[in-house]
Amino acid sequence: MECINFLKTTQIQHAIKPKTIITVDTTTSLEEILRVFDENSIVAAPVYDNETNKVIAVIDMMDIVDFIISFVGLEIVDIQQILKVEPRKFFTILESCGGLFSDSPAINILANRKNKLMVIRESDSFLNAIERMSEKLSKLFIVDSRMTIINLISESDILALIAQNIHVLGDVRTKTINQVGLSSSKIVLYPQETRVINILQDIIQQKITAVPIIDSNKKLFANFSISNLKGLTKKNFSELMLPVVDYLQYQNIKEKKNNLSCLKEKSFHPLTVYSWDTVENAIYKMVSTKVHRLWVVDIDCHPISVVTIDSILKLMSMSRMDINQ
Repeated sequence: MECINFLKTTQIQHAIKPKTIITVDTTTSLEEILRVFDENSIVAAPVYDNETNKVIAVIDMMDIVDFIISFVGLEIVDIQQILKVEPRKFFTILESCGGLFSDSPAINILANRKNKLMVIRESDSFLNAIERMSEKLSKLFIVDSRMTIINLISESDILALIAQNIHVLGDVRTKTINQVGLSSSKIVLYPQETRVINILQDIIQQKITAVPIIDSNKKLFANFSISNLKGLTKKNFSELMLPVVDYLQYQNIKEKKNNLSCLKEKSFHPLTVYSWDTVENAIYKMVSTKVHRLWVVDIDCHPISVVTIDSILKLMSMSRMDINQ
């Protein structure tokens, strides 16, 4: 219960450092949005309406993935069939529509999508923040008494606070990941030759933000997340047809050449834990390396599940922390 009390009594305004709020407006092109995300190492931004000078929504990387799928028509059975049996033709489709995709304004991307403008007051507690978050909604914008956005809080911020006060977890800190049921029950493994566009389809359908990539021996080889799309432009839109291993390798080369930041979270040979590692070790590893997930592997490096920041925070906010397994 000490952890619950700590989260309940700690106000956001007393523990979150000021951050620069990066914004876009309704006319900002998708290519510019991805550039802004990449340069500022962010995955979401408030969208301003120039006419009213007010924030009307939030756009994030999941919106962009969803837009990609609908933009190229993969919600239509006939287009899905073309991708499956005539990949060369589908590649041509991507090549021809890259410019239109990149020039699409934010307002088009947000059309018919759920508004994710979730806010919280600076006087609210960390427990309030956790209760409003999820894996797909990992950031909340902090507003003052006039409902003006003044800062933001992320799941990473909360986990860092817990790491600094690890004693509040009590005995749970020394229990294993397996004992507390921290990892997911099932993950889908993707061979390294899987096309990126197919992975994006599954990301939308499964409502996840990353997938494990395995080699020919079914060992964890890489991590593909929605952040890996930040380098997309009109010139390379057709690269979505590449096998994921080639896509990530090209990104790696471009990052080194152009000093890009889209691969902040290591793509190749991502960080892992074992099911017998402790909760404390998992928290410290995530906070010190600033990653959002740890793949749980067996002794042979075969991925079996995943631990996310969201799953840790949900555990921390449980009313009963006296897990005895």
